[in-house]
Amino acid sequence: MHLPVRKLILDVKTRRNSTYLLNVAYNVKDAFSIYMEKDASFVTCLTKEDWEKVKHILEILSPFYEATQIILGSDYPTSNLFLIVVLNVKGVLEQFSCHVEAFVRSMVSKMQEKFDKYWEECNLVMSIGSILDPRRKIISLEFAFESLYSTAIVSKNIDVVRESLHTVFNEYKMLHDVELSVQRSSSSSVHNVSSASHITSFSEAPNGQMRNSSTWSKFESYVKEK
Repeated sequence: MHLPVRKLILDVKTRRNSTYLLNVAYNVKDAFSIYMEKDASFVTCLTKEDWEKVKHILEILSPFYEATQIILGSDYPTSNLFLIVVLNVKGVLEQFSCHVEAFVRSMVSKMQEKFDKYWEECNLVMSIGSILDPRRKIISLEFAFESLYSTAIVSKNIDVVRESLHTVFNEYKMLHDVELSVQRSSSSSVHNVSSASHITSFSEAPNGQMRNSSTWSKFESYVKEK
């Protein structure tokens, strides 16, 4: 009949997208009943009720599979997508927490518990990546944090991200100044002395002075734009 060959794939416990391959078995569920009729030793076929449960499980795992595909992308930057993906997953869990099936609610409750425990601390890579995305900036962070964290710690976590972003900004600015000073030193020894003193004063400048610099102010204004 020249039908495409479908193979059942074993689960990998550490990867949710592997578990989602359960849909391969679901799509050929009728074949299991036929096989059981022909092979007396095959006695582990799922019942109709079991397959209904599998269907509900697949509905939950589908968004996880899609999220994994986005995060594992190799043809585009992904760090700026982490926050929105995590937010979507949280929304999916909240949606299924009110499912009509008790076993689904029980399963989702355990998933929510693990989700909240894993994301209870502010993830700086995820947060800064989202801020540096010109489509989102800091307003997306504020919106996401209001959904991910309790009201009591939203402001605290946003301040933590701002401080970390400021630190990253300082590091890149210092690298830029060092590179600029090297370029200037090649033209004149006088410039070399001037650049060296500039680097020293820059590296020793307290955070308060750095924060008040016009460059940081412009950058901070940019990420706050809507």
